[in-house]
Amino acid sequence: MKNNLPQTPVLFKARYEWARKSILLLFGLSLFNMINVILGGTEFYLYAASIPYSMAFEASYLTGRLPDEYYYDWPETLQFYDMSEFWIRIAIAFAILLIYLGVFFLTKKVRPFIFIPTCIFVIADSLYRLVYFEVDAYLLIEFTFAAYFVCSLIVGIINGYRLKKMPAQKESAEEIPLTEEDRIE
Repeated sequence: MKNNLPQTPVLFKARYEWARKSILLLFGLSLFNMINVILGGTEFYLYAASIPYSMAFEASYLTGRLPDEYYYDWPETLQFYDMSEFWIRIAIAFAILLIYLGVFFLTKKVRPFIFIPTCIFVIADSLYRLVYFEVDAYLLIEFTFAAYFVCSLIVGIINGYRLKKMPAQKESAEEIPLTEEDRIE
């Protein structure tokens, strides 16, 4: 099937920016879940990075911040970690989460190679979810979101390299005027 869309720097730049915005969305959703855990919540809402969330949830679990039903089979002599352990684990989880924000800012200039390890990291995070989380219908929705993020990163990689191959004077999509054939209807 032939692609009838005009292949212009404006289109390449738009697709590259879509990948950047997807990373920002992933960061925002993950941050929402992390704040939920810090405030004492136990639910995993929306798609988010699993590894930082799991670290934060484990920190809450080991410091006794979760509701009593999470500890029903533990002995009465259970000793929880102190709160410094909680904050250390939360700091590590946020450091991992900040990788996504760093990728967003590092790719402001067209640097598609930065998306490659990010894509691998999103795939590894999804595999972590498959191994450590309960397999149910919700997990299928989570994998749909993961596929969206991986696809957007792949599109960003491809279009970033296309932009890099363009002549130097046309590298910035903002400077290129739209023609009638560039407009998508």
